[in-house]
Amino acid sequence: MTQRRNPRYARLGAFTPSLFLPLSMSLAALSMASPAEAQTAGYDSGFFIQSEDKLYKLKIEARMQARYTFASIDEGLSRSEESAFSIPRARLKLSGHAFTKDLTYAFQSDFGRGFVSLKDVYIDYRLVKDALHLRVGQWKRPFSRQQITSSGNLEFVDRALTDRAFRAGRDIGIAIQNNYEKSPPFEWALGLFNGTGETPTFTGAVAVDPATGEGSVSRGSFTNVPTVFHPTWVARVGFNRGPVKGYSEADLEGGPLRLSVGASGLVDLDADDDDVSAIRSEIDFMLKTRGFSLSGAGYAATTQDGSSFGDQTFAAVGAHAQAGYVIGEHAQPALRYAVVRDATASTTTHEPLAAFNVYFYNHKLKWQTDGGPIITQRPGSNTVDARVRTQLQLAF
Repeated sequence: MTQRRNPRYARLGAFTPSLFLPLSMSLAALSMASPAEAQTAGYDSGFFIQSEDKLYKLKIEARMQARYTFASIDEGLSRSEESAFSIPRARLKLSGHAFTKDLTYAFQSDFGRGFVSLKDVYIDYRLVKDALHLRVGQWKRPFSRQQITSSGNLEFVDRALTDRAFRAGRDIGIAIQNNYEKSPPFEWALGLFNGTGETPTFTGAVAVDPATGEGSVSRGSFTNVPTVFHPTWVARVGFNRGPVKGYSEADLEGGPLRLSVGASGLVDLDADDDDVSAIRSEIDFMLKTRGFSLSGAGYAATTQDGSSFGDQTFAAVGAHAQAGYVIGEHAQPALRYAVVRDATASTTTHEPLAAFNVYFYNHKLKWQTDGGPIITQRPGSNTVDARVRTQLQLAF
């Protein structure tokens, strides 16, 4: 028996291809174009919006860390315990380019630890492609691989004790460099900074009541800009073999042997004749191969002990080394040992540490736990503290 077709549905069937033909052609054109060419807004390691000619771009990134810390403090004849939840970092970063892709910018603030602080604000202009950039503003001085590495890309909950001991960190200044943070085959940077770091201090005048002897601040403010210029020179060079991410710990990328080696120097001059100056130097490396990562650094520092910059005396020496292995792209056990010898305080501090990390989405979403003793040796006495930290990080 022959089934008769309804003329209404026949006309609809003939019309349907003509309805979807323009749509299918548009989708085909979009699929042939790259995401950057097809979109003026979207997500690419951060949410972004850009002009159609791509000469203006704004990228928005965020990172949050929720941490629990337990510490057992050695007080000689007794011990005390401390534990607390904290938000060590809650970062918001804006970056992109303006007028031209050669002129980039970055702004980053932190809302963790109960107050707001400025972390990065700088302008970077590419003078010569792959060879020369000029950067002005506040950012991490190019000193120490572990400090340059983002706190979001570490394979332990936080950096080794050598980082704070040798005072790596951010500062306001100007530098020429070759985009060293992207690990080109040969990297270099040379910068001049204020030398005061990123932490604001209070500067102001105090008025004293002659009747009561009590003081009060008549004017002043918190600032990290020095009243007297205290210049600090910082230089860094490095070599990178293979497509290595030299400023991201853990071999989450996998692949054959990749290697980064570098050296940094910092000279804190006594240009203001306050008899305060220092010289710090370090060498560092990072090796990655097929899920295994090995990195470390050695540090040395001097301090001024006289009326001229040349009166330098030994202040401290330190080192750290760490290794980890990524199992099945998601789990990673790791070990670290760090030591600092402080000659000015006559102490030696040891930090052996073990960690276990779970990478749900690389460094973007991970759970980290580390713990171990902190051994401090002083003349005539030793103390052994213990600390365990566990932290969840979300970044997008």
